[in-house]
Amino acid sequence: MKKKYLLFSAILLSLFFTSAGYALALETTYPNIPGLPSINGVNTDIASYVRYFFGLGIYLAGILALISFTIGAIGLINPNVEAHSDAKDRMKGAVLGLVLTFSSFIIINTINPNLTTPTVTQPPTVVIAPYTQPGIYYFMNAGCTGDGSNVITGSEDAIQSPFKGKLKSVKIVNDPANGVFFGVIFHKTAGLDNGGECSQPITNEGCQAVNISASAADVFEINQEPGLSGDGVTFYSEPYGWDAGANAGFYQMPDGEIRAPFSQKSPHAMTFDYTNVDRPEAYQTDCLSFRKCPGSIDIKGSYLVALYSSGTSYCQTFNKFVENLNTEPFVASGMMNMGDVYVIPTGGGNNIP
Repeated sequence: MKKKYLLFSAILLSLFFTSAGYALALETTYPNIPGLPSINGVNTDIASYVRYFFGLGIYLAGILALISFTIGAIGLINPNVEAHSDAKDRMKGAVLGLVLTFSSFIIINTINPNLTTPTVTQPPTVVIAPYTQPGIYYFMNAGCTGDGSNVITGSEDAIQSPFKGKLKSVKIVNDPANGVFFGVIFHKTAGLDNGGECSQPITNEGCQAVNISASAADVFEINQEPGLSGDGVTFYSEPYGWDAGANAGFYQMPDGEIRAPFSQKSPHAMTFDYTNVDRPEAYQTDCLSFRKCPGSIDIKGSYLVALYSSGTSYCQTFNKFVENLNTEPFVASGMMNMGDVYVIPTGGGNNIP
């Protein structure tokens, strides 16, 4: 009789683990079951599939218990004492097995209802497309292969999953006929107001490698007519340098000096003009250039300014006036060894990073 109990328990356990096994086999090709969600005759909803087999397992367990109970009841007719005793044991075993089956369901459902009625969180949408719409496309594989993102046309303070921190390449698609050209600077640290490791400005059309673990992105539309972006950018030796009382040296990059896709300057060469500025000669010598005294930046229009440290890829980007560089991460973190300054004319006012 113990063997019969073991056999019955084995059948119940096999039904349970068979249904549970389907919950783990998320990449299996499932046979078609009428009534479940399907595409082209193939079931696609794994959650419905698991619920179906879990319920089927309990249903079959109930049928087996009923059959076993019926056989036991018929056995009671046998006048043989031993057969009569076996029949009672069979009926008791059938009832006990049924109780255990439903008890297990109640216990599992109480602990975590998702075990009996699982749901599947769909991954973020990725596309397999010709990628012809102007903008930026992310790829988790090198060479812009595999699934890519939807088109990106604006900056992202935090790149969305599954691409955050996993980018290997990026594709830039332009529309020269309509004067639409894109570029991007990737940041390792989320939050475009923060300083941190950055890529160099990527402005070449086509597929480009991404060599940092990108968490944010300055995505910009490059103005091919930089003179229309604004009145240029002015750099000062003091915080709030545009105020008369600041008595700050200044270095101007007028709109006519800024080029597309960007103008790159050495901060050594950005020497301050002290015309009509009341500063002693010693100060003017100590604060000869923007590299020595980065005080503030007046961005007069639609421009993206990127400051890079020398010898590293540490940077910070700005798209509006910077009142006090001493309080910004780039300077406050000790990254005073400035290496490059990029000024990028951005387009139209609608695509300001």
